[in-house]
Amino acid sequence: MNILLETDRLKITEMTMDMAMDVHKNSLDEDIRRFVPDEVFETLEDAKETIEFIMSQYNSTEAPLIYALITKEEGTNIGYVQLVPIDDGKWEIDSSQS
Repeated sequence: MNILLETDRLKITEMTMDMAMDVHKNSLDEDIRRFVPDEVFETLEDAKETIEFIMSQYNSTEAPLIYALITKEEGTNIGYVQLVPIDDGKWEIDSSQS
């Protein structure tokens, strides 16, 4: 796991294929669906395909970059943060969590 940032309670890491089931389950959560209805992965295969694409973007400087939010205590994947380029080398941070 490539940890990018740690807080007292969370780790922000690159996505890995072993996170597919958590991504799939999180996307089906009713609370998350209210806020990100277009990011629902109906099947595990859909989640795997998306994670594969996300992982391919980590060396990019133009595409949104998506990282997993993992709880330190339980090691639970609770969502993600997304870095989006906005202008002049600046990035905006968006998040989604269960």
